[in-house]
Amino acid sequence: MKNNWRLLVFGVIHSAILLLLFNCGLYHNSALTGDVKLFFEYSSKIFQGLLPYRNFTVEYPPLALVFFTIPRLAASTIDGYCYAFAVEILVFDLVALYLLDKLSRIINVKPTITLIVYTLLILVIGPLLIYRFDLIPAVMVLASLYFLSQKKYGLAWGMLAVGVITKIYPVVIAPLFLIYELSQRGHKETLKEIAYCALLTEIIIAPFFLLSPSGFVKAFMLQMQRGLQLESTYSSFILLLQNLGLTNVYIKTTITPLATSNIISGAASVLVKVAPVIMAAALLSLYWLFYRRYWDTFKTSFSAGQEDAAAIIYYAFLAVLIFVLTTVVFSPQYLIWFLPIAPMITRQKKWVIWPALVITALLTYYEFPLHYSLLQAGDSKVVYVLAARNILLIALVLWLIEWGTIKRKTSYNKQ
Repeated sequence: MKNNWRLLVFGVIHSAILLLLFNCGLYHNSALTGDVKLFFEYSSKIFQGLLPYRNFTVEYPPLALVFFTIPRLAASTIDGYCYAFAVEILVFDLVALYLLDKLSRIINVKPTITLIVYTLLILVIGPLLIYRFDLIPAVMVLASLYFLSQKKYGLAWGMLAVGVITKIYPVVIAPLFLIYELSQRGHKETLKEIAYCALLTEIIIAPFFLLSPSGFVKAFMLQMQRGLQLESTYSSFILLLQNLGLTNVYIKTTITPLATSNIISGAASVLVKVAPVIMAAALLSLYWLFYRRYWDTFKTSFSAGQEDAAAIIYYAFLAVLIFVLTTVVFSPQYLIWFLPIAPMITRQKKWVIWPALVITALLTYYEFPLHYSLLQAGDSKVVYVLAARNILLIALVLWLIEWGTIKRKTSYNKQ
C-alpha cells in the first residue's frame, strides 16, 4: 500500500510538471518545438496515405514513427498534437517511475530518494523532455535493465531490441547484457536468446524495409554522414582553440530535414573520421573493465541479487555517457538518455554525481535554447559554457571509472 501511495503522489507531481508547468511559459521557449513539429509533419503525411522511406525521407528508426503517429490519432492541429505528444511522454514517464521504484528496492536504494532525484533532474531538463521522444527509448532501456535484474533474459533482450529500433543508442548496452548472461547461462542459451532478439528485430524492421530498401538505408546513412555537430565534445574543444586565437572555424547550418549546425575546419574533417575509432576504443575499454571486474562474481551468483543489478546499471550509465561524449553529435536531448538511470548509480557518492548532472543540465539549457544563436555565431561566453558542460561530463566518466576500480578492490580485500 505504501508503494502504491508513493507512486500515486509522484505520478500526480509528474503529471503537473509535464502537462502544466512545462506548458505555462515559465521557461518555455519556441526554439524547443522544432522536432515535435517535424513529428507532426511525418505523422500527417502518413495519415494522408504516404509511406515513410518510400514517399518521404525519414531520418529516424522505424518504431520512432509509431510513437510519432499515436498522438496524431488524437489531434489534427499542431497545438493539439504538441499536447497529445506531451501526454504520450507522460505515460512513459509514469512507467519510468514504476520501474525506478522496483529497481531501487532491488539494489537496496530508498525508492523515495530515487524518485525525488529523478523528479529534480526532469525539472532541470525542462520542457525539452516533452518536445523530444528520447524518454521513450530511455524507458525501454530501464525496462530491459529491470528484466535482466530478474533474470528474464528473453524479455530483457526483446525490450533492448525494441529500444534500438526506436533510437539506435541502446545498442551500446548490449555487450554488458551479453557478458552477464554468458557468465550465468553459458554460450548455448545466450546465443539462443540473441537469435530470438535478432528475429524480433527483423520482424519489426521488415515491413519498413520492404516499403523502400533504398529509402530505409538512406535514413541510416543520413545519420552516419553527419558532420561534426556544434555541441559535440570535439567541437567544443575546437571552439575553445578559436577563442584562444589558435585556429579559425566556420559554422555551417544545414537542413537534414531538421536544422543542424556543424563545425567546418581542417581539424573537424579529421575528427569526423577519427571519432568512430575513439568511440569504439572507449566503449571496448569499458566492456573489458566490466568483464574483468565482475566476471568471477557473476559466475558464482546464480540468483538475482543487489550486486549484479547495481553493477549492470552502473556500467549501462557509463556506456551511454561515453557514447554521447565520443560521438560526432551531442544534441541537448541526449541528456535524457541517461536521465532515468542516473538516480540509481550513486549509493555512496550521490552528493557528487547528482549535483554534477544538475549542473550539466543547467549548462545545457543555457546554451540551448536560451543562447543557441549566440553559440552559432561563435560567442566566446557561450563557448565556455558548452566546453564546461562537456569537460564536466568527461571528468564524471573518469571519476566513476576510478571509483569503480577502488570499489572492486575494496570488495576483494574484504573477501
